[in-house]
Amino acid sequence: MYGRCSCLDDANLLFDTVPVRNLYSYTAILRLYADLGLFREAFSHFQKLLFEDIWLDFFVFPVVFKICSGLTMVELGRQLRAIAVKYQFASNNYVRNALVDMYGKCGSLEDAKKVFEMMPERDCVSRNSVVTACAANGMVFEALEFLQRMSSLDNTMPNLVSWSAVIGGFAIGMLFRMQAEGMQRNAQTLASVLPACARIESPNVYRRCADMVTAFELFSKFSMKNEVSCNTMIVGYCKNGKVSEAKELFDQIEQLGVKKDIVSWNSMMSGFLDNFLYHEALNMFRDLLMRDDIKPTSFTLGSVLTACAEVGSLGKGKEIHALVTVAGLQSETFVGGALVEMCCRCQDLVAAQMAFDEVIERDTSTWNCLISEIMLVAIRLKILKILFSR
Repeated sequence: MYGRCSCLDDANLLFDTVPVRNLYSYTAILRLYADLGLFREAFSHFQKLLFEDIWLDFFVFPVVFKICSGLTMVELGRQLRAIAVKYQFASNNYVRNALVDMYGKCGSLEDAKKVFEMMPERDCVSRNSVVTACAANGMVFEALEFLQRMSSLDNTMPNLVSWSAVIGGFAIGMLFRMQAEGMQRNAQTLASVLPACARIESPNVYRRCADMVTAFELFSKFSMKNEVSCNTMIVGYCKNGKVSEAKELFDQIEQLGVKKDIVSWNSMMSGFLDNFLYHEALNMFRDLLMRDDIKPTSFTLGSVLTACAEVGSLGKGKEIHALVTVAGLQSETFVGGALVEMCCRCQDLVAAQMAFDEVIERDTSTWNCLISEIMLVAIRLKILKILFSR
């Protein structure tokens, strides 16, 4: 539970006080550190696990391979593969898919392809892993070939992940070609390429994006910055877990001679939410309300309601609800759905039902929130009935 809420200190305290740790508790703390980008700390915990008298199971290896990807240490990944072989999990598809992904993100494309070719059974995840590995390492035509083979040979239809990887790879490849031909880059070029980098989700891609060293150095070379390039950099940083760099750029936008617009605020708030920094998102919304020149949009209000739901702040949520009502946005799907979720997470079923009734077009998640809360209330009542009957 603490892990899902990214409460690292609480999770560590609980982990340290557990009298007997098992593989599940270790895997949970490893996944939490990896999700927060604390890869060295995660690997340190894995080393402790190896000294425990605990038999490893297949589900821990994908988490550990993710740690290797974060550290971009392919040799370490090879050693861990040997451990997987020792435990007879090397033939497990779940492990193999993670291995392909790790090799690809560490820049060892040939190893990724070897593991892929040796797989007796390949699913959509396997295909997506090798397509992304090819695209992230500049082999975009090879990625496209794998994509075409998905439907023609394996009867597996490419999905959004597959297409996004190939499209992102081509975008980056065109940037290199443009540079080679001596064409001048501008802010619009960067705005097109950085989201492609984020879609591929590889630490290697930012290095490749710039053989100018990093995407930020490319961005820094522009004599003229604008809202598009700055906002794209913020999104790119957040998508790759570099929230502090995104916030630093956000704080410096106006010093660069660029107007900080509502997209800048929304991008930063969304970045906080995506990285489980809910209190920071709420603080940013408070700062936004202090500005007279920028007004919150439906996306802004929906995002801050999500933050309220995650921290369980019904009081703050009701304040946002008042702003939503004044703006007349309570019937919109995104805002109304976020309001329903917030009320449900704060266990206010009456308010949730009222908010639900005001939403004109209800999507699946809005229905699911209300139904789940009604079921939880029914379960609580049943438990109370059993307790009082005794």
